[in-house]
Order: sequence, then C-alpha cells, then structure tokens
Amino acid sequence: MNRSRLAAGLTAAALLAMPLAPVAADEPPVDTPAVVVDPPAVEVPTLGPEVPVEQVPSTEVTAVIRTEDGALEVASAPDQATLAAQTADATVVAVDTPRKTYAMALPAVDAGRDLQWGLTRMQAEDLWQRSTGQGVKVAILDTGVKASHPDLRGQVAQGYNAITKKPGARSDDNGHGTFLAGMIAGKSNGSGVVGIAPNARIIPVKVLNSEGIGDSDDIARGIIWAVDNGADVINMSFGADSTNKVEAAAIDYARGAGVTMVAAAGNEGFRQVMYPAGYPGVLGVGATDPQNKRASFSNRGGHVDVVAPGQGILSSFTERAYTWTSGTSMSTAYVSGVAALAASYSPGAGGEPLAIQISASAIDLGPAGQDPDYGAGLVDPAALLQQLGAGRAPGMVRDIAATGAGSSLNVTFTAPANVPYVVRLTGGTKGPGGAGSGALVAQGVGTGETVSFTVEGKSAKKAHAFGVFTTGPTGTSRTVATVRPVKWALTDSQSVPRNSRQRVQVGVKVAKFGWIGGYPLQLTTREGGGKERVRRFVPISDGPDAFTVRKVRWNFNYQVTLLASGFWNAAQPQKAQYVSTSISVDKGGRITGRVTPNKAPSEVQLQRRAGAGWKTIATAQTNAAGKYSLPGKSGSLRVYAPADLWHGPASREL
Repeated sequence: MNRSRLAAGLTAAALLAMPLAPVAADEPPVDTPAVVVDPPAVEVPTLGPEVPVEQVPSTEVTAVIRTEDGALEVASAPDQATLAAQTADATVVAVDTPRKTYAMALPAVDAGRDLQWGLTRMQAEDLWQRSTGQGVKVAILDTGVKASHPDLRGQVAQGYNAITKKPGARSDDNGHGTFLAGMIAGKSNGSGVVGIAPNARIIPVKVLNSEGIGDSDDIARGIIWAVDNGADVINMSFGADSTNKVEAAAIDYARGAGVTMVAAAGNEGFRQVMYPAGYPGVLGVGATDPQNKRASFSNRGGHVDVVAPGQGILSSFTERAYTWTSGTSMSTAYVSGVAALAASYSPGAGGEPLAIQISASAIDLGPAGQDPDYGAGLVDPAALLQQLGAGRAPGMVRDIAATGAGSSLNVTFTAPANVPYVVRLTGGTKGPGGAGSGALVAQGVGTGETVSFTVEGKSAKKAHAFGVFTTGPTGTSRTVATVRPVKWALTDSQSVPRNSRQRVQVGVKVAKFGWIGGYPLQLTTREGGGKERVRRFVPISDGPDAFTVRKVRWNFNYQVTLLASGFWNAAQPQKAQYVSTSISVDKGGRITGRVTPNKAPSEVQLQRRAGAGWKTIATAQTNAAGKYSLPGKSGSLRVYAPADLWHGPASREL
C-alpha cells in the first residue's frame, strides 16, 4: 500500500452472486459460494494527524533561580523576554529549553526475549516507555487463538468464528493464529516470549480452517464483524493471487470505518501480488532476515509497502508452548503491533493516515525510495511515535549480535554518533540489570560505525549475556544479547543405504524453546576422499532438516556449523559415515571366503607379495551373499577388496 494506493478514492464494489476465490496462506485459489454484504461507506475520514512536514520548535524556557532567602526554585515562561521579566529580582542559576525525559527501558525479563531479534531491531523496550498498546483492539483474522496459553491468558477476547457464524474463537486447531497473537500481544510475565504491543487486546476471528485455508466469503464476514465489534487494527496474515469483489467490499467497509488494515505480501519468493495486501487501503508487508535483507521467500511487487522481521521468529504455539517459523505472516503481525502502539499513544491515529505514517517513517532499504523488494523500507516504530509527538527515544542499539566460538565471546553493534555506551557481561540469559552491574567489557562514545569486542575464557556449555547501555538526550537504554549453548541432532548411521543416497538429519535446538528454524546452517562434506564441498541451507520451520548425499562412497565425512548470532556457533565435531569391510578366507584347492557387508557385488583380488608391495595375480566378483572363489596359488598371498561404492578397502593375508 504505497501512497498512491492509499490516496485513491473509494468506490462501492458491485456485489454479484458469483463463485469467489478462497484465501489461503500461500495456497492457490479455488471456487467457493458468495456472500452479500452491506455497501461500504464511500468516504474515508481523516483519523489522526497527517505526516508532519515541519516541526516548529517551542520557545518555552525554564530557569533555576535563587530567591532572596537562598532557596532554589524553577520558573517557566513562554519565551526568553517573559522569563527575564519574571526573574529580574532573582539570581538565575541555569536556563534551558524543556525536554521530555523517560525512564530507563523496561527490563527484558521474559525467558525468550533475547531470542526475539525482531523486537530488538524495532527497539521494543524504548517503545514501551511511551506505549504498550493499552486500550487498542487488534483483530487477528486467522485460525483462532489459544486463549489459555500462558503468554496470552487474559489478553484474548471471545471473538467470532466466521466459518460457523457463531461467537467464540478462543481455540486454535492449527497454531498459526496463536503464533501471531504472541508476536502482537504476548504479555511480559517473566517466562516465554513477549509481544511488540504487550497490553493490546486480541480479538480472534476464525476465518481459516485447521489446514490454514479459508473462503473469501468467510474473510469478508470476519472483516465486517471485526469492524462492527470495535477493532482498531485488523491483521490478515494470509493471501490469494486474485481479487474478489465481496472481499474488496468488506475491505472498503473497514476503510470507511477508519480501521488500520495490515496484510502479508506472500511467501512465493518472486514478483507476485497477493490479496488482501494488494487492495487499496491495506498495508502490505514483506519480510526481512536478521541482516536486514529481503527474506528469500518474501514476495516482491507494488503491494509491498513496508517490511519487518520475518525470518527465524520465535513465538507462542499450540502443540507445544513455543516454536520457530518464518514468513510474511510474521512480519505482518509485527506491523499490526506497531499500529497498535501508535493508536494507543495517539487515540486519534488510525486508518489510512496511520498507514501512511507507518510507511513514511520507515527506514529506507535497498534502492533509494520506494522499491518492489522493501516498499518504503523497514518499519521504524520509534520514528513513528516521534512523529505522533512522543519525543525522541533514548536509542536502543538495534543491530546487536553476540556469538561464541571455541572459548571466545564476541559482541558487535553500531554505536550512534556522539552517544556514550557501556558494555557489560553476566552469566545466564537475563543480562546485566544496570550499567553498573556485571563485568565491564568496554565503554566509549559512538562514531556511527560498527564496534566489536571479544571476551576470552568462557565455557560453551553455559549461557552468557551482554548488556549494552546507551545514553541519549532523553535517558538510558538497555539492549541485551546472549550467547546460548545449543544441542545438535545429527544422524550417525554406520551403513550406506542400498540406493546410494545417504539421508542425513540435521537439527539444532535450545533449552525450553526447542528446534531452531530460520537460521542458516553451513554443511561441509567430503565424499570418498574427494574435495570438500561447502553449502548452506536454512530450515524454514522448527525441527531437524534433512539433506541427501547422492554420490556416496565407502567413506563420507560431514561437518555442520550454525551461522547465527545468539548461540555458540562452534562447528559440530566432524562425523564420518564409514563402511567397515571385512574378509574371511579358507584355503583348500581354491581360496574361498566372504566379504561383508554384502549390499552389492564387488571385486576381490588375489595378490602376491612383490618387493615392498603387492601384485594382483587373479580377480573375482562376489555373489549376492558376498562369497567369492579364487584359484589356489603358491607364495606369500593376500585377498584384497578395493574401495568401491559399498565397501572400504580391506585385505586378509593367507
């Protein structure tokens, strides 16, 4: 939803009784029955302030004065002249213009907060000093929400099931909606994860079934119900590749009501417009990875208005308490939470004017200006709240990255120019509580460049936490980055399958939060004594991933390295898939025996010693049982089986 789409006038959609395309999370459309809705309003009211063109500085001044009796007082005046007249008979100690000061950022006490890199990228703790989403209702049109989840208990309204047309959507038969709810409004309770707008109210509206597929008439019904029941923001983390008139009419109805609508750009990974993200008035969201690059799966196109973190995301789930996944669905949830923060801080903000401000305040990525990969850029809620009058945030470090290798810990971050910083280190995952706690690693004043510090002599079996404290014009911010130990899961088979395609399972997990998805792994292999091959892959969701080795020889060595901040990244010790070959020998009139394993026929050589080596004097093939027969010979002999696909080299002297 770029500005041209936002500014487009509304027209009432023709409501025709015709088959409609269903909307599914990254699924192709199929035909479904139609539903007729009331015509939408044709005007979009201006809700909240427009993007400010220029900020007029205040002329107000304050002074500390000493009275005749020696006491100190603070005097304020609208301008310097008035202040001078008021303090003519007093001693002026100091004069300055007033500014807002905010408390230090809220502590990141939730057990998984350090793993939620997207919140750090958006400077969550700074935001929470200004807004937590209190009083804002976010409707999640999805698979329902598990309201009993520990991080969501008390956050979720009764909601509505648009599929059954009955009240209530406080359960989730898929998990997708619960995941989004945790990202938006997971509460800070000391365990688990926390949402970007932790005090927002979630209204679950079930429009997708247990497979994550929904019909456009249910989507339309859900949108209208959400509007009529007070939703301020509507999150739509789903899409189809075609428009639908009934769905479009429901979107227009929400536009007319001044509701902020946010939708996913899609996960096909190419230029493909998805709807509802492509409708006028809907903020379309693409995904970025931890390096601020477009995630490989994130769609491109004119429907991408902004991007947000969407790869390697941890949140609440149903089958187990927490899981990891990736997708533009996740990016959409973060932007819906940002809209909730803005609407909570400035109750007049909402609808398309707020969507315009979200785009206008984004951090430009990629080519200058609007582009199909990033839209207007990375959503920047701190800048958005500043536009709405919240003042400048102290300035959390956004790009902090901590890693561990061997016995060394390393932390890097960009220190804003002229901003003092202090780096501290503690054990565990909570991090230093203040700028004076923990071991001092470094301190200095930022230059706008990346800084890096290393600490030696630390155990890879333990968690360690860096805290970076930055002092800005309005207070001190705290950013925490941890290095956690990981547990590897690798197959350790000692045999090669008959189809010569070795399947190797690879997975990495952390305590409590399980298998890690969305972070790249590097695989180094050597097959049959050949050259090393290095490749990378990214498990998109939780659980072990598998790769296939198609040219397996008798020996296959592999090593896997996790390429991600937040963890001990030491390579998994090298594993070897080695086929141990043995030979039995009986010598009578002929030389007979057996080679094991016997997965396939192989060559066997009868050799006679020749100087310091051996000379082959006869050969044979093993049968299906691995047995062989060679002619009897005189001299110093041995039976030798050279390495092949199924066997390693082996010999047996007579």
